[in-house]
Amino acid sequence: MNAVTGLIVWLIASFAIGSEAHEVSTEAGVCKREVCEVYCPYGNVIDSNGCRTCECIANPCTNHTCPSGQECKIVPVLCKKAPCPFTATCGPECPLYKCVAKDCPYGYEVDENGCKGCDCKDYTKGCPCTEDQICIVEKLCPFGECGIKPKCVKKCPLSLPCHSLMDCPYGFELDRDNCQTCACKNPCAGVICPRAKYCAVIVLNCLVAPCPAPYPECQSYCPENSQLLSNLRNEPVTCTADLEPCPKGYDCHYVARLRSSFCCKSSDVNQEQDN
Repeated sequence: MNAVTGLIVWLIASFAIGSEAHEVSTEAGVCKREVCEVYCPYGNVIDSNGCRTCECIANPCTNHTCPSGQECKIVPVLCKKAPCPFTATCGPECPLYKCVAKDCPYGYEVDENGCKGCDCKDYTKGCPCTEDQICIVEKLCPFGECGIKPKCVKKCPLSLPCHSLMDCPYGFELDRDNCQTCACKNPCAGVICPRAKYCAVIVLNCLVAPCPAPYPECQSYCPENSQLLSNLRNEPVTCTADLEPCPKGYDCHYVARLRSSFCCKSSDVNQEQDN
């Protein structure tokens, strides 16, 4: 495989490890889902049908010869669509620095010879922002350094006076400048669920921030295979086990998310109808 072929293969290869590859439509058909046991840091080889295999692309420096005094360096190729390829190039041998470990989200600074130093890359240097703006780094793809560019955005206040008076479990609505407002965010706003279902906000807990944002999901008032009792306005009929019991053939089912109970057709009635 030559260098050009390797780059093309990289662009369409998957980085997944221990997970199924997505189905890919090719002229020969649809690629089968395949789980690879080994992670390929330089991408996976694509077969003649355009399908990903579990064979790894070789290290670009393996067959790359450099002149005396230089060493082979693997550098990413900037691209707009991930995953981006890597290529081999020759450069001066780099000194080994003993750096204090840092969390550098965009990698370390490199000198004119391409040698890594101990300082983090700072893409916000020289960002032409005004006093009421801040410079942020915008990533156009989730891998490597492809598409990274600085961007000036409005400087938002850390908090507003109204925030101390409000309890917004899902955060605050944002304005057109992505700054917080005094309105609580409601993930279910605008969501229309089918009959016999209500909108619930699902919150996912995670060990490493940032956690996924809460999202809306339509859930049933009643257990599976049970039917909800509705009134003349097509609204769910609420109940309490003692004061407002359900009519015969219905059970009072408690929905913890709504902190209320609703009349659902009894399971024994459903079984009789099925028989």
